Amino acid sequence: MSSAYAKALEGGSSAMERLLPEIRRQIFRYLDTQTTLMVYLRGIHGPPMGIEFPPVARVNKIMRAEFISGALESTTFSIHSGPGNAKFQAWLSRTSLSLVSSYNTGFDAVKSLSFAYFSRFRHQAMAPMAPNNDIELMLKCKNLESVSMVWHGQELANPYGDPYSVSVLRTCYRLDRMQGLRNLKRLRLVKHSVEGGESKALKDLAEWFRSTMKDATGSPTLVTIV
Repeated sequence: MSSAYAKALEGGSSAMERLLPEIRRQIFRYLDTQTTLMVYLRGIHGPPMGIEFPPVARVNKIMRAEFISGALESTTFSIHSGPGNAKFQAWLSRTSLSLVSSYNTGFDAVKSLSFAYFSRFRHQAMAPMAPNNDIELMLKCKNLESVSMVWHGQELANPYGDPYSVSVLRTCYRLDRMQGLRNLKRLRLVKHSVEGGESKALKDLAEWFRSTMKDATGSPTLVTIV
């Protein structure tokens, strides 16, 4: 236990405060029953969802940070591209975890992200140098292990049904930036109304990811289409 950590808990009176941090984390994992949180804006996909804190996580800042750290590690966050993404990033950047773990901010604790609107946010209509904020969020989560991204059929082929090439999709969605995900173990490409030429485009894209995505050890990322 760090001296800062010990000092922060010194004089605590509750039973939870007297427990070893490792024991508290195990208890918090049991209390955290959320597996997926939808980070959407109010009115777009129902009310926004947030992390539900048990009463013991509100005792002090230390236990709050411990609970948040464990919750971020074990939860899949389903991100609404655009403003919902920006709001989530702002919260993660304000969330300091350095006192209770090796993480600095909330970004470091996130292990799993899902993007239900990935191909529907029209990055291809933006200036070529404009970043894809969904991918920028992935890159800020340095310990990210799992990503799920939904690809809508209309975004995979032109109006005549001709599939877009991998080169076009890489450019439109800034996909080359994903090569920086050095801890990614699983990448799921989720089909939504995909058929014909659109299906070919998605298969070609999956093959490109399989041939290029590797973690820091050189092991290939598991890429699946579902």
